[in-house]
Amino acid sequence: MNGMLILLIAHYEGKLLCRNFIFLLLCGFMLLGITVFHVFLQSDWRVFEYTVNLPSGMPYANAYLWGIMQLFLVIFVVGDFVYRDNIEKTNDVFLARDFSNLEYLTGKLVGVVVAFLVLNVISMFICMLIHLFASSFKFNVGLYLFYLLTVSLPALLFMSGLAFMMKIWIKFRFFAFTVLVIFFLLSLFVFSTKALGVFDCMASRLPHIFSSMVGHPAMGSYLLHRLVFVLVGVGCFVISVYGFKRLPNNIGRSRRLGVVGLVFVLLGFLTGWLYWLPHQVMRETRSDWIAIQKKYDAYPKVKIDQHEIKYDIHGEKILAHSVISVRNSNSFRVDTVIFYLNPSLEITSVTAGN
Repeated sequence: MNGMLILLIAHYEGKLLCRNFIFLLLCGFMLLGITVFHVFLQSDWRVFEYTVNLPSGMPYANAYLWGIMQLFLVIFVVGDFVYRDNIEKTNDVFLARDFSNLEYLTGKLVGVVVAFLVLNVISMFICMLIHLFASSFKFNVGLYLFYLLTVSLPALLFMSGLAFMMKIWIKFRFFAFTVLVIFFLLSLFVFSTKALGVFDCMASRLPHIFSSMVGHPAMGSYLLHRLVFVLVGVGCFVISVYGFKRLPNNIGRSRRLGVVGLVFVLLGFLTGWLYWLPHQVMRETRSDWIAIQKKYDAYPKVKIDQHEIKYDIHGEKILAHSVISVRNSNSFRVDTVIFYLNPSLEITSVTAGN
């Protein structure tokens, strides 16, 4: 691919976007709304007094709120040139030139993504100023960059790729918008509670906040979840290149692009399965523990009079010898003594009396 051509197309797509008064007006209201949120809920001037507020709360809230707002704008901005060109012919000067469809659409995507990233950085900068000068919480610029790369950017790439694919493959403009808006709403209010949030592009229910003592609670699983939407977004974008109604320079290469896009989407689904599987196994294990607890909870209990434990440390293992004296406080004979032990404990032997 020709990098200079891609940058040229991206430059002019960014210019067209910045000339859209409605787009600029909405961005201004979004930035103002996020600023008001930080001032009245997260600064020293906040209206509600929090019992606990971690330093990572401000950068995460900023990335999450801007992420939701930018996805709403992406639905109406990204890929809209497909319908706009049919009416206004704004890109005829580009379409007549000798470049591939992949270069043309990549330039379009880069132009829009860079514009949204610039707005994201502006939002981050406003939040940083409030964090530094109107908040007593510890400041860490690395947290702002982390949430930019793991919250805002994957969601932006995913929704941009999906918007490209829907608007290029669906010729009826209203229907394409309707499908994207419905998916956006489902992702926020329905998918976040289903299948451990694997279909929620904003990861609304995933643990995001860093603890000052133990760090991120599940970094590997979290990054795996965000990778899902990067892969699917790239796959949808490549599929949209295959469906773009402009004669390709090489028909065989165009077909290969369709296969490559499908591979990226499948890799995204595979990554989502790898994210979902360990959590599902854990949930099933917990369900088994609950069932066992309920099963034996009705058994009569005994009281522990004395409990002596002797243990030796052998490398990474602990070998323990426990002597327990129990007493039956019930008014009837108890033939079975129930012990509730850690499921990871390996029992070598159990004796009663001799």
